[in-house]
Amino acid sequence: MSIKTYRPTTPARRQMTVSGFDGVDKHAKPEKSLTEVLKKKSGRNSYGRITVRHKGGGNRQKYRVIDFKRNKLEMEGEVVRLEYDPNRSAFIALIKYEDGELRYILAPVGLKAGDKVVSSAAADIKPGNALPLANIPVGTVIHNIELYPGKGAQLVRSAGVAAQLMAKENGMELDAVQAEEMYARLHPVTQELSDDELDNVTGGDSCDVGYSCPKCGSTEASSREPLYGCTYVTCACCGATYWDPTSTKTQN
Repeated sequence: MSIKTYRPTTPARRQMTVSGFDGVDKHAKPEKSLTEVLKKKSGRNSYGRITVRHKGGGNRQKYRVIDFKRNKLEMEGEVVRLEYDPNRSAFIALIKYEDGELRYILAPVGLKAGDKVVSSAAADIKPGNALPLANIPVGTVIHNIELYPGKGAQLVRSAGVAAQLMAKENGMELDAVQAEEMYARLHPVTQELSDDELDNVTGGDSCDVGYSCPKCGSTEASSREPLYGCTYVTCACCGATYWDPTSTKTQN
């Protein structure tokens, strides 16, 4: 996944980066049958009083219903498109099954429009397929993991994260009934979830690299000195002096 950078038109823009949204359909509207109303709370309790400040406003959003159970067994589905989901960091994929049913799933790295996915004990080890734990080779990178059979995935669902199957105890030998009960519908089977470069994206402020110079935006300092209980920094780029609120140095 690529990262988009901006021209330093302002000090904040200098440090800002966003996802390139490669492979995501930027003009697609969400599937109406798979969306629900997401009512805003505006930080208010049941009495209508603000209990959490700085909430409210923003764009109107709808919740996308995601198939975390992957219980459409032994039926192949085709990836219609990848979409952006405002409710989570990972991208989602719209799947159309052979019977015409549409579902959203989490989009792993490597999944693209036109690919085929299936939930089956005999499925291939490739992105988008869901298998029982007993049928996944040791060392495979997986995500969308259930804690309880049939409850739906609760682990490894954010962008850029992944789990690796390290070992199987007692041989994982299950009969047909046990295999049905222990069917841990692990979403796919290679690599991590989509938008794996999310950790490299920074906001407009330079909070993760230190306080930047308000004049030129640089984070490099030629000197730091405590003065009147504060730390004043001299910028190595333009020579401006400013106060660094993120520094822990204080006057003794």
